Amino acid sequence: MHEAHHSLRTRFQQPREPQVAGPSTPPTPAATLPTMPQTKPIPIEQATDFNKVHWPPHNRRQGIDWDQQDFALGFYEKDDCLGVAIYKIVGGMAHLEQLVVKESATRRGIGSALIRAFETHALSLGCHVAQLETAETQAPAFYERHGYARIGTYENGRFHLDWHLYRKEL
Repeated sequence: MHEAHHSLRTRFQQPREPQVAGPSTPPTPAATLPTMPQTKPIPIEQATDFNKVHWPPHNRRQGIDWDQQDFALGFYEKDDCLGVAIYKIVGGMAHLEQLVVKESATRRGIGSALIRAFETHALSLGCHVAQLETAETQAPAFYERHGYARIGTYENGRFHLDWHLYRKEL
């Protein structure tokens, strides 16, 4: 600590460049200043509409047809929904966003049935890969039992947890 303090003191004791006095530039009137862009919150619908118009030209230059489809599957016993899988499909990849089973219905194969149905649907739509992320405290072992390989970890992510990225070739 003493060395760091010493180096700071030495740095500030070094001679400074001499300041050259010269004519000052008069201030520019506000009316002639260029308008500066600004950011501000906007409704998500407005951003989505903007995106629908302005994103496709970028993709066309790359030969991409970005057609994202959102899906959900439910697992039912009679009229009671016991679990859901929510996912997106785009560009041959299925991304599982949520797989949730009622707490009172866990350990009954519902999550396994949902993940199999998710993969089957993704395959039927031409997907070649499935991907998901899960927190260290959620279900890494579950996804590994279903053939998903961990391909990365986001350390200290949301809620200060490690989040694991998983992938499976379909």
